[in-house]
Amino acid sequence: RRRRRRGRGRGGGRHTSTSSSAVLERLHRHLTSSQPSSTSTFSTCYPFTAPLKNAMCRSLEFKRALRLFVQREVCPALGVSRVAYQRKPTFRVHLAGGAAQGAPHADGLQPYNHQPGEVNVWVPLTAVFGSNSLVCESAPGAGDFHSLEAEPGQFVSFYGNRCWHFTVANDTDVTRVSFDLRVIPFELFDATHCGSGRLKWALARGTVGKEPPGVGTEGYLPPLNLGEYYVDSEDHADDDGAWMR
Repeated sequence: RRRRRRGRGRGGGRHTSTSSSAVLERLHRHLTSSQPSSTSTFSTCYPFTAPLKNAMCRSLEFKRALRLFVQREVCPALGVSRVAYQRKPTFRVHLAGGAAQGAPHADGLQPYNHQPGEVNVWVPLTAVFGSNSLVCESAPGAGDFHSLEAEPGQFVSFYGNRCWHFTVANDTDVTRVSFDLRVIPFELFDATHCGSGRLKWALARGTVGKEPPGVGTEGYLPPLNLGEYYVDSEDHADDDGAWMR
């Protein structure tokens, strides 16, 4: 089930051209002749994505704001009081005129194999619509692909674990800047789920589906663990900056 929610304290009408989001929407106008406008299918839109990610990952203010956002907005939207959430969100910049990024996928299927209780939370920092947005189906296997629409101050939660999603070439005149994180209701968190770690180990050895019966996790790449990839929404220990090290 897909949900769109406006964050409390960030209401109001559509953002105006003087807002910070409007500045982000025009990032493509600041490319120099030596900076590609994302012609690669798997481009991360360097040089904008890396500086944004690095700045946020070094910011204690952002870290604390993220935890409060999860506690006050995401948990109520999912109808739970506690989650394990992605410690370091993924930042995306899809430039106007840029190619599609990545490939169609569902996070719980190969090659990612995230645990099945996981939900995607997608937070646009600019207006998202049409081809600058994320394209998703409304339910696993529905095939009714459509672009998500939201404004700054809103977020979208969807079951990206089994719902296929992807991007297309951005033929709008608006650059999309967003970040996303994955969350798991705490009672559904499976600390034994090896997920992509086990799959990558098998892919590297050509042994997918051929693991011997009863084999443990020894010898496999590590799973996505609580305290590493995920953090408990009730855990304030990271507020001292340890998470950045």
